[in-house]
Amino acid sequence: MGLQATAVTVNALFTNARDVLLNRYNEYVPQFEGIYSLEPSTGVRNAYPVIAASAAMSRLSGAPEYKDLFLKALFVENGDPWAEFMSIKRRDVELQASMSYLTTIAKTYGVAAKALVDDLIVTGLQAGATTAWIDGVNFFATNHPNSPNGLVAGTWSNLHTGTALTPANFETVLENMMGRLGWNGRSMNFRGKIELVVPWALRSEGKRIVEQEKSSDPGVTTAGGNTNVNFGAAKLRICQALVSEATTWYLVAAGEDVKPIVIQEWRPTEVAWQMNPDSDAVFEQEEFRAKVSRGLEYCLLDPHYISKAVA
Repeated sequence: MGLQATAVTVNALFTNARDVLLNRYNEYVPQFEGIYSLEPSTGVRNAYPVIAASAAMSRLSGAPEYKDLFLKALFVENGDPWAEFMSIKRRDVELQASMSYLTTIAKTYGVAAKALVDDLIVTGLQAGATTAWIDGVNFFATNHPNSPNGLVAGTWSNLHTGTALTPANFETVLENMMGRLGWNGRSMNFRGKIELVVPWALRSEGKRIVEQEKSSDPGVTTAGGNTNVNFGAAKLRICQALVSEATTWYLVAAGEDVKPIVIQEWRPTEVAWQMNPDSDAVFEQEEFRAKVSRGLEYCLLDPHYISKAVA
């Protein structure tokens, strides 16, 4: 005789699966960890002031000038949650058909819930060249104004097209980023390591450029087996989540308090199930059902801290 599918036995089964799922969720580290900030949200929307590129000290003389922190701000609405549904036939519970495999399935769902962050960031990065930012141009653009209020003339770029990942191009994009000005006309003064973010297809090129101490690659300033001047200039991050952009790479100022991307969480990962044998799902479809859900949104916060290069 198989296992009797009562509310108690099914509840125990799914409770164990939920615990396994949440444990795997807590263990998994998103591929973009460290280049985004995770912000809780309890209302309809959150506001994010863009202040990192405008803050600067000035000599106190006469009447002070107060800056409205929300004069330039992004507002992110909370939408519908993300969810995944699964079911188990009542007969499979009663006959204990490969029920041990439920643990493996639960782990997979736990990773999926945590990796939703990666999915949203990839969506944002891919849409960045066509998504308007608050300075009047797209998030990734070649003509960002140095100062949207017109106080500082000139433009800057964080989008480089026709730019394959080569030592020479890496140097060009890095020099462009390190020479970037904030809205106050002063250097951004990036602290900590810059990260070179690449898909798996560019792993070898990335390692040769920033992790190989000696290099003979064409384009290296001191080529021919001499010291690689780009060695250690950036920390390499390989993201399999970027698989659909095999020739696109990014430089990110990841050592800053301000991150270029915000992930807004309004519902933490939640696992719910229908376990009562008298429920409609069991009565009509002979199956027990479960749902994993999470409420997340993304925000492309500040393009000063990231550059995109496309071959």
